[in-house]
Order: sequence, then structure tokens, then C-alpha cells
Amino acid sequence: MGGVRTVDCADPAHAYSGTYARCGPGRSCAVGLHWADMSNPQQQDTSQPWSHRRSAPVRTLITVFSALGSALVATFSSRIGAAHNMPIGLVIAFALLGMSAWCARSRGGITGFAVHMLCSTLLIYMIAQGWPNGDAVIVGFHDSTLPWLSLYCGVIWLYGSILLQVIMLFLPARWFVIPGRKRQ
Repeated sequence: MGGVRTVDCADPAHAYSGTYARCGPGRSCAVGLHWADMSNPQQQDTSQPWSHRRSAPVRTLITVFSALGSALVATFSSRIGAAHNMPIGLVIAFALLGMSAWCARSRGGITGFAVHMLCSTLLIYMIAQGWPNGDAVIVGFHDSTLPWLSLYCGVIWLYGSILLQVIMLFLPARWFVIPGRKRQ
């Protein structure tokens, strides 16, 4: 065959994602699709994001950092625009937390999602209680001349962050699947 080694796709050391039974190194003999050598972990299922191809402990660690980072940034951004009765910060905060929770469920299933929800909620509530320096960042229910959203933005964020993640918990699992890329 002119120096081209062909391997049957049923060989356990090699895999080929396509519709043809035989393929050559680097490409399919039929249409030029890519060859995947499953003995090399860097080439395994490259259609998935980097964080999805890691081991379970590493994926869990990525989920924890994602939950803490998104909760921290979203908590402080939730107040943007509240002084002018514009919920821009709340929209940004809910979008950021929702995207992070979507990735956690996509990456780790229900267990990864539970880790995300636990970590993000704990951090949000620790910040609400005045951690780390005793100053409360999330405040609400004060009688003042401040606009309505400025008064209740913290309460909306506290309860809304949990509500958002609980709603996402009951969404269909197929909404959290990343389809494989079509190779060219």
C-alpha cells in the first residue's frame, strides 16, 4: 500500500471516529478525516474541552475553583447599577454563575453540579455574613432614601443564586452535553 499502514478500527489500541471500516495514520483513506491514537491521552476525544478530558479529581478541583471564582466575582458585580435602579449587575452575576454551573454539570454530571452549588453558595453566604473582615457586602431590608433595587439587590442575589442553581438541577441532562465536533 505504498508504506501506508492500515489498521482495522476494531483494534483496541486505535480508534477512528467515522463511518469507514479502515483508515490510515493521520487521515482516513476515504475522506481525509483524522486518525486518533487512543494510546496517547492527549489525543483522546479531542472534541471535548480541556477540562472535560481530565481525571475525576482534577475535574472536581476545576469545578471548585470555578464555583469560588464565579461566586466571588458575581457577588461583587451584582451591585453594579443598583444605585440607579438598573439591574445590570444582577444580570451579569446571574449569567456568570449560570455559565459556571452549566459547565460544572456538563463536566461532572449531577455530582459536579452539587459540588459547584455547595461551594458557590457557601462563599456567597460567607461574604454576606461579613467574611473575611467583618464588613457585610450583601445588605438588604434597610429603610432609606436609596432606590428600591439598591435596597434589595443583596437579597435578590442571595436567594436568586440558589434558585438559579436549583432550577438548573432539574433541567434535562441532554442540555448539558457538548456534542462532538465534526472533523474536516
